[in-house]
Amino acid sequence: MSPTANYKIRQVITGVPVFGGVLFGLATELLPTGLGVGLLAASALPILLPLLAKNGVGGSHSVLDELLRKESVTTDDLLKARETLHQQNMLGTSVGRFIDGFARLRQMADGLDGTASKTAIATAEVSHLADQMDRRLDVQQEEVEKVAARVESITVTMQQVSVNASSVTDLATQAKEYSFTGRDELQEAISQMRDISSRTDHTLGLINQLNEKSDMIQDVTRVIEGIAEQTNLLALNAAIEAARAGEHGRGFAVVADEVRNLASRTSDSTQQVADIVQEIQSSTQEVVTTIEDLVSRINFGSETVETVGNRLGDMANQFDEVEHQISSIAEAVVHSHEHIEDISHSISSLKEEVTEGNDQMHDLSVQAESLMQGAETITAELARQAATGKHRESYAACRQAAERVQQAFEKAVADGTLSMDDLFDRNYQPIPGTNPQKYSTRFDQFTDRVLPAIQEDVLNSNGFAYSIMIDDHGYVSTHNNQYAHKESGDPEIDLVKSRSKRIFNDKTGLRGGQHQEKLLLQTYKRDTGEVLHDLSVPVFVNGRHWGGFRVGYLPD
Repeated sequence: MSPTANYKIRQVITGVPVFGGVLFGLATELLPTGLGVGLLAASALPILLPLLAKNGVGGSHSVLDELLRKESVTTDDLLKARETLHQQNMLGTSVGRFIDGFARLRQMADGLDGTASKTAIATAEVSHLADQMDRRLDVQQEEVEKVAARVESITVTMQQVSVNASSVTDLATQAKEYSFTGRDELQEAISQMRDISSRTDHTLGLINQLNEKSDMIQDVTRVIEGIAEQTNLLALNAAIEAARAGEHGRGFAVVADEVRNLASRTSDSTQQVADIVQEIQSSTQEVVTTIEDLVSRINFGSETVETVGNRLGDMANQFDEVEHQISSIAEAVVHSHEHIEDISHSISSLKEEVTEGNDQMHDLSVQAESLMQGAETITAELARQAATGKHRESYAACRQAAERVQQAFEKAVADGTLSMDDLFDRNYQPIPGTNPQKYSTRFDQFTDRVLPAIQEDVLNSNGFAYSIMIDDHGYVSTHNNQYAHKESGDPEIDLVKSRSKRIFNDKTGLRGGQHQEKLLLQTYKRDTGEVLHDLSVPVFVNGRHWGGFRVGYLPD
């Protein structure tokens, strides 16, 4: 504190005359240091007023006496006192200057309280939006990372597809070449088979001619055989005639015998020739039949091979078309791969930007949280030192409730209802079949019996949104009656209506149960869009911190 401030305070307390508005100037100097807030405390004015009276400042002025009789002096009381002194033309006196300065100081404090409350609400809105944006950017970052991973996978896949497409193109080219080669070879085979068929037809014609000549030979042999038979008959007749001629016909008989022998041998030879010709004709017929069958098969094979050749030709043409299409696909795949690589680079850049933006938003969220806590600290200090106002009334009610809970807990430990270990049990046991999940402890049945009377009294007397005890891990063993219904089995209903024995590990809930300051005033925005003040006072049991008593209420 500056020497000037000390001097001014001594002036006020000792009754030394001071210039008009000194307290207003003093508050302006001291408010940034926190002492100005102290001067606004409910206890500051009752201390200063008796000192003024004791030192004879203003004598036994009725206005001063009236203020001294009040249990707590409000801003309205000071304004009325100032108006009375103004009407009595006494604002220039020491009491008048004091009342005027303190009234303006209290007006400044009231304005500061309202400004701090609005600042807390605004920072709660900013913090809520920053948290939402932070979460959304986290989700977007995760999605961008997923997209980047997928694009990278697609890039690798497209690269492999490009390689495979090139391989398929080569295979299609080879298949086309093989098809054209096969078609040409089949055409050559067809030509050769046609030549064989033509030669076979010519051979068949020669064999048929040979068969005809064999028939002619057989006809000749039949003629010769007929001649031989006739010669044999003539020889026989000549032999008979020679026998009749006796000695004269002996020579003729010899000739007749030779002729008969010749006719016999001729007949035998002719028969042999006939048999040979018959065998030749039989063999020739078999050859003819075989050749005809071979010709038929060659013709059929030629037609089949020709059909296959035509189909191979069609296949070759189709392979040619496939080669063109696959080449087009391969070229498109290469272009697609290049585009995807561009997209991958863009997404990588986007990923870096989103990550940087997410980091910045996270920093903004932290700064907004710090700003909100600073605003809450100022508002809490004003609430603690203010003589009146919603925060002051809520703080008083919450502090009294915390004291009642502390007394109830310490009494239970003292009379053996439960031990300190039971009361500080943090081994939360999941209750089966509950959704949202609930937990039991060794003290929850005790709080079910003791806390409702305290919590409901504070809730109903002050119009709070909630009035609950919470331990230092965010566990609420017993909630307000309107939120402590039995489980319905519907998670959406139980989320709102059945809130006892649940752990609320959100930031506001945890801070309300973990802090050990005289009070913590938080301002936060619900998921429903409502902005609430959350005021909490720590609860100690035999000097050991147990948790906090929390009340929630709407801003003025």
